[in-house]
Amino acid sequence: PLSSIATVLETSGPNQIMREDGGRRIVVMANTESGVDTAALVAQMRQIIAGASLPSGYRTSLEGSFRQQEAAQVKFVDRTFNVNPEHYREIWRFLLQQPGRTGFHFEIVADMLSEEDIECLAKAPKGKFQFEIGVQSTNVDTLTAIGRTVRWDRLAQNVKRIAQAGKLHLHLDLIAGLPKEDWRSFAASFNATYSLQPDMLQVCP
Repeated sequence: PLSSIATVLETSGPNQIMREDGGRRIVVMANTESGVDTAALVAQMRQIIAGASLPSGYRTSLEGSFRQQEAAQVKFVDRTFNVNPEHYREIWRFLLQQPGRTGFHFEIVADMLSEEDIECLAKAPKGKFQFEIGVQSTNVDTLTAIGRTVRWDRLAQNVKRIAQAGKLHLHLDLIAGLPKEDWRSFAASFNATYSLQPDMLQVCP
């Protein structure tokens, strides 16, 4: 009989049990009144949730049409972005405090990153930042001819440490056909840059 394997009784509880990724999922739905600032409301909800004490194993997620209003990515298109430490560090600190899924793309000079910067980036939420790093070439004569100064050893070391943390998307650029560079020289630049294992290696003609 059923009583030999289970105890049947009436009690109060959810009328439906949903599961996701092996765990129970409870959905709380709500609509906003006309004229309500959805973005401000979501920000307030996130603050409340962040301050809530949840039992072990519980997690929360906010979903809804407000996602369509969030920018997928914001780009800071300026290769000199991280020349002034006070400037870029203040921007990074501000962005790291902001909730949401928006990603931020920066063009940076990787050999100028400090130990403080590397430690800060290691604490960033995964996918929050994306770096585009213009290597262009590892040929010293080529870099001199185009007026670029790159400390390759420092750049390579910083890129490796950022990659090891696994928090940022790394996009490295090379340019083919630069002055003072032949195919053999370009191959050396490609192999050296490829060895850093970036998420993307772009070669521009």
